[in-house]
Amino acid sequence: MATADDRQHLAAIRRRIKDASTQWQVGPTGTELHAVFMTNTPPVSMAMLTPDCGIPDRDFLAHAHDDIIFLLQLLDTAFREVRRWKPATKQKEQRAHENGDYAAECAMRCKDQLFRRFLAEEKKQDVSDDVRVDSAIRYLLKVDSRGELNNDAGARKRWFDLRGEFENWSRTA
Repeated sequence: MATADDRQHLAAIRRRIKDASTQWQVGPTGTELHAVFMTNTPPVSMAMLTPDCGIPDRDFLAHAHDDIIFLLQLLDTAFREVRRWKPATKQKEQRAHENGDYAAECAMRCKDQLFRRFLAEEKKQDVSDDVRVDSAIRYLLKVDSRGELNNDAGARKRWFDLRGEFENWSRTA
Protein backbone atom coordinates (compact mmCIF):
# COMPACT_ATOMS: atom_id res chain seq x y z
CA MET A 1 0.00 0.00 0.00
CA ALA A 2 1.31 3.40 -0.92
CA THR A 3 1.55 6.02 1.79
CA ALA A 4 0.36 9.60 1.32
CA ASP A 5 4.01 10.62 0.88
CA ASP A 6 4.45 7.95 -1.81
CA ARG A 7 1.38 9.23 -3.68
CA GLN A 8 2.62 12.83 -3.48
CA HIS A 9 6.07 11.78 -4.70
CA LEU A 10 4.57 9.87 -7.64
CA ALA A 11 2.35 12.85 -8.52
CA ALA A 12 5.42 15.13 -8.46
CA ILE A 13 7.30 12.75 -10.79
CA ARG A 14 4.32 12.76 -13.18
CA ARG A 15 4.22 16.59 -13.15
CA ARG A 16 7.96 16.89 -13.77
CA ILE A 17 7.96 14.42 -16.66
CA LYS A 18 4.92 16.11 -18.23
CA ASP A 19 6.58 19.53 -18.02
CA ALA A 20 10.09 18.42 -19.03
CA SER A 21 11.62 18.74 -22.45
CA THR A 22 11.45 15.73 -24.77
CA GLN A 23 13.57 13.85 -27.30
CA TRP A 24 16.72 13.86 -25.24
CA GLN A 25 19.90 12.93 -27.08
CA VAL A 26 23.64 13.29 -26.77
CA GLY A 27 24.87 15.78 -29.35
CA PRO A 28 27.23 14.86 -32.20
CA THR A 29 30.35 15.91 -30.26
CA GLY A 30 29.34 13.75 -27.29
CA THR A 31 29.77 16.66 -24.87
CA GLU A 32 26.24 18.09 -24.82
CA LEU A 33 22.85 16.74 -23.93
CA HIS A 34 20.23 18.11 -26.31
CA ALA A 35 16.45 18.20 -25.93
CA VAL A 36 13.38 19.64 -27.61
CA PHE A 37 11.87 22.29 -25.35
CA MET A 38 8.89 23.12 -27.58
CA THR A 39 7.14 20.92 -30.13
CA ASN A 40 8.23 21.46 -33.73
CA THR A 41 11.43 23.24 -32.75
CA PRO A 42 15.00 21.97 -33.18
CA PRO A 43 16.81 20.42 -30.19
CA VAL A 44 18.86 22.79 -28.04
CA SER A 45 21.72 22.15 -25.66
CA MET A 46 20.46 21.62 -22.12
CA ALA A 47 23.55 20.25 -20.35
CA MET A 48 27.29 19.95 -20.86
CA LEU A 49 28.79 16.51 -20.30
CA THR A 50 32.28 16.44 -18.84
CA PRO A 51 34.96 14.10 -20.19
CA ASP A 52 34.53 12.07 -16.98
CA CYS A 53 30.94 11.26 -17.93
CA GLY A 54 31.25 7.76 -19.34
CA ILE A 55 29.26 6.23 -22.17
CA PRO A 56 26.87 4.32 -19.82
CA ASP A 57 25.98 7.57 -18.03
CA ARG A 58 25.57 9.44 -21.33
CA ASP A 59 23.27 6.65 -22.52
CA PHE A 60 21.34 6.79 -19.23
CA LEU A 61 20.86 10.56 -19.53
CA ALA A 62 19.87 10.41 -23.19
CA HIS A 63 17.16 7.82 -22.46
CA ALA A 64 16.02 9.02 -19.02
CA HIS A 65 12.92 10.87 -20.24
CA ASP A 66 11.65 8.02 -22.42
CA ASP A 67 12.55 5.42 -19.77
CA ILE A 68 10.60 7.26 -17.06
CA ILE A 69 7.55 7.57 -19.33
CA PHE A 70 7.79 3.84 -20.09
CA LEU A 71 8.02 2.97 -16.39
CA LEU A 72 5.07 5.22 -15.50
CA GLN A 73 2.97 3.56 -18.22
CA LEU A 74 4.00 0.13 -16.94
CA LEU A 75 3.08 1.20 -13.40
CA ASP A 76 -0.33 2.45 -14.59
CA THR A 77 -0.97 -0.88 -16.32
CA ALA A 78 -0.02 -2.78 -13.17
CA PHE A 79 -2.25 -0.53 -11.01
CA ARG A 80 -5.21 -1.13 -13.35
CA GLU A 81 -4.68 -4.88 -13.18
CA VAL A 82 -4.42 -4.88 -9.38
CA ARG A 83 -7.55 -2.73 -9.07
CA ARG A 84 -9.38 -5.03 -11.47
CA TRP A 85 -8.75 -8.09 -9.29
CA LYS A 86 -8.65 -6.63 -5.80
CA PRO A 87 -12.23 -5.35 -5.31
CA ALA A 88 -13.90 -8.72 -5.83
CA THR A 89 -11.64 -10.41 -3.29
CA LYS A 90 -11.95 -7.54 -0.81
CA GLN A 91 -15.76 -7.48 -1.15
CA LYS A 92 -16.04 -11.24 -0.52
CA GLU A 93 -13.67 -10.96 2.42
CA GLN A 94 -15.62 -7.98 3.82
CA ARG A 95 -18.94 -9.86 3.53
CA ALA A 96 -17.43 -12.89 5.28
CA HIS A 97 -16.06 -10.64 8.02
CA GLU A 98 -19.38 -8.81 8.46
CA ASN A 99 -21.26 -12.11 8.65
CA GLY A 100 -18.83 -13.35 11.30
CA ASP A 101 -17.62 -16.11 8.97
CA TYR A 102 -13.97 -15.82 9.87
CA ALA A 103 -13.28 -19.32 8.53
CA ALA A 104 -14.37 -18.18 5.07
CA GLU A 105 -12.37 -14.98 5.41
CA CYS A 106 -9.29 -17.02 6.36
CA ALA A 107 -9.85 -19.44 3.46
CA MET A 108 -10.02 -16.55 0.99
CA ARG A 109 -6.91 -14.98 2.46
CA CYS A 110 -5.08 -18.31 2.08
CA LYS A 111 -5.62 -18.10 -1.70
CA ASP A 112 -3.92 -14.68 -1.82
CA GLN A 113 -0.34 -14.93 -3.13
CA LEU A 114 0.82 -11.98 -1.01
CA PHE A 115 -0.55 -13.65 2.14
CA ARG A 116 1.25 -16.84 1.15
CA ARG A 117 4.47 -14.88 0.72
CA PHE A 118 3.95 -13.43 4.20
CA LEU A 119 3.51 -16.94 5.64
CA ALA A 120 6.68 -18.12 3.89
CA GLU A 121 8.89 -15.12 4.63
CA GLU A 122 7.70 -13.99 8.03
CA LYS A 123 6.34 -17.19 9.55
CA LYS A 124 8.80 -19.55 7.80
CA GLN A 125 5.98 -21.83 6.64
CA ASP A 126 5.93 -24.12 3.60
CA VAL A 127 3.31 -22.71 1.23
CA SER A 128 4.16 -24.72 -1.87
CA ASP A 129 0.58 -25.97 -2.30
CA ASP A 130 -2.93 -25.53 -0.85
CA VAL A 131 -2.58 -28.49 1.54
CA ARG A 132 0.58 -27.05 3.08
CA VAL A 133 -0.98 -23.58 3.39
CA ASP A 134 -4.00 -25.08 5.18
CA SER A 135 -1.68 -27.03 7.46
CA ALA A 136 0.42 -23.92 8.18
CA ILE A 137 -2.68 -21.90 9.09
CA ARG A 138 -4.00 -24.61 11.43
CA TYR A 139 -0.55 -24.80 13.06
CA LEU A 140 -0.19 -21.02 13.47
CA LEU A 141 -3.73 -20.58 14.79
CA LYS A 142 -3.51 -23.71 16.96
CA VAL A 143 -6.76 -25.15 15.57
CA ASP A 144 -7.78 -28.49 14.07
CA SER A 145 -10.04 -26.75 11.57
CA ARG A 146 -10.55 -23.20 10.31
CA GLY A 147 -14.18 -23.62 11.34
CA GLU A 148 -13.05 -23.05 14.93
CA LEU A 149 -12.47 -19.39 14.04
CA ASN A 150 -16.25 -18.92 14.02
CA ASN A 151 -16.94 -20.37 17.46
CA ASP A 152 -13.72 -20.22 19.51
CA ALA A 153 -12.83 -16.75 20.84
CA GLY A 154 -9.18 -17.69 21.38
CA ALA A 155 -8.79 -18.99 17.83
CA ARG A 156 -10.55 -15.90 16.49
CA LYS A 157 -8.17 -13.63 18.44
CA ARG A 158 -5.16 -15.50 17.04
CA TRP A 159 -6.63 -15.06 13.54
CA PHE A 160 -7.11 -11.31 14.13
CA ASP A 161 -3.52 -11.05 15.39
CA LEU A 162 -2.13 -12.94 12.38
CA ARG A 163 -4.27 -10.91 9.99
CA GLY A 164 -3.03 -7.68 11.63
CA GLU A 165 0.60 -8.80 11.32
CA PHE A 166 0.00 -9.51 7.64
CA GLU A 167 -1.62 -6.11 7.04
CA ASN A 168 1.32 -4.35 8.71
CA TRP A 169 3.81 -6.45 6.77
CA SER A 170 2.01 -5.92 3.45
CA ARG A 171 2.34 -2.12 3.75
CA THR A 172 6.08 -2.49 3.33
CA ALA A 173 6.19 -5.55 1.04
